[in-house]
Amino acid sequence: MSQCDPESTNLSTSTIIILAAGQGRRMKSDGPKAFEIVCGERIIDHQLRTICQTDIQQVIIVVSPQYRRDFSEIAKEYPQLVIKLAEQATPLGTGHAVQQALPLLSTQNAMVVLGDVPFIPVSVYENALLNLQTCHITTAIYENPDGLGRIIRDDKDKLLCIIEHKDCNSAQKTVREANTGIIAAKRDLLEKFLPKIQNNNQQQEYYLTDLISLFVNHEIEIQSNILTKSETWSVQGCNTIAELITVERQQQRARAESLIQSGVKIQDPNRFDCRGELICGKNVTIDINVIIEGQVIIGDHTTIGPSSILKNVTIGKNVNVKGFSHIESSRIEDHATIGPFAYCREQTHIHESAEIGCFVETKNTTLGKKSKAKHLSYIGNLTIGEQTNIGAGVIHCNYDGHTKHQSIIQNHVFLGANSSIIGPIHIENHATVAAGTTITKNVAKKSLAIARAKQVQINNWRPKQSRTQTTVETPVTVEE
Repeated sequence: MSQCDPESTNLSTSTIIILAAGQGRRMKSDGPKAFEIVCGERIIDHQLRTICQTDIQQVIIVVSPQYRRDFSEIAKEYPQLVIKLAEQATPLGTGHAVQQALPLLSTQNAMVVLGDVPFIPVSVYENALLNLQTCHITTAIYENPDGLGRIIRDDKDKLLCIIEHKDCNSAQKTVREANTGIIAAKRDLLEKFLPKIQNNNQQQEYYLTDLISLFVNHEIEIQSNILTKSETWSVQGCNTIAELITVERQQQRARAESLIQSGVKIQDPNRFDCRGELICGKNVTIDINVIIEGQVIIGDHTTIGPSSILKNVTIGKNVNVKGFSHIESSRIEDHATIGPFAYCREQTHIHESAEIGCFVETKNTTLGKKSKAKHLSYIGNLTIGEQTNIGAGVIHCNYDGHTKHQSIIQNHVFLGANSSIIGPIHIENHATVAAGTTITKNVAKKSLAIARAKQVQINNWRPKQSRTQTTVETPVTVEE
């Protein structure tokens, strides 16, 4: 029996072994299950990000040889972890998979998790590894444990063994306590007992769960922790598309409820998608079908309208983002108004009390304080000063087929509707551009720029099909 001083056991002396050699056939996918996307990220990324929140530094990922290069690239994204890859060329079961990892195991403690469980909380790692003495398993009570290994206990509640679902008899299948696939153990116990596991089961595989009965037979005490009903979903694996969708919705619901508890007014927790990190101030309101991606920061008293998409955005206080707006890699200052149906692309900076309206698109754009572009405009690659009005249909023609040009519009400028600016252009303070104008030269301050063809009027005009004779008068030029 392996023993250690509980106070000497800590997470830094532990290694997480992730079993990720599964092919995901039930997912109908071409790659491993660990690469499936849930809540905007791969399952393996969710696992590694959670591990980074602990003091654990060592990770071994058991992979199929054909995906070793892919996992090697993933490992580079987590320099704070020491990630090693072990190969399982032939899938002979979980016990066999862990055996492939043993030669790489350098810490005294190891915790095994399945590679299709994205949302294992930090508390599960801590409960399993802190004060680990011999072996610890994490179990849960399921309403429907079909497909899961059953936890078999004696009449004194002592854990005896884990029996896989396919090997259970009818009585054992009624047991609702089941294995989560999370097992922690001392390295010396794994090295001693893993080779003793047999494959005399219906699958003819080497089950890691058979360690439990081996430990019991050798009178090795087993620690265990039963998750509460509200925690069970967090250790749910994703073997099918349906399970993947179910786990995602449970995670989204949990995030929504956490935000609600912190004071965020989420109109419908069942129609909320956070696929990244969301930080909210006080009295924030989020309407239905909003999607959060990357890192999003929302200031106090701000409202996000329905079906909006926010990706890597910082939004200030008292901002009104109206429905169906898409804001990406942008900064929105206090009291601004966005949308509806606005598209703020990367490097957009909307200053205080400025307005972006219906079907306005920005990219690499600065819109100054109290400036407005409220209708049907493309204003990419523009630096716009304060209190400037951009009329409906204004287009910045910033691309000449080779280079994207930046133009500058200063303060208190009025751009009339349906104007075109052929960049690069500099329009100075208090200038006015008449509606329908095409600007090809710089505009001086306090001047009016107008560049459009003069209107021609032909009197007594008849449509071609109704003409019987030529009676059209000489064209008359209409003076501006």
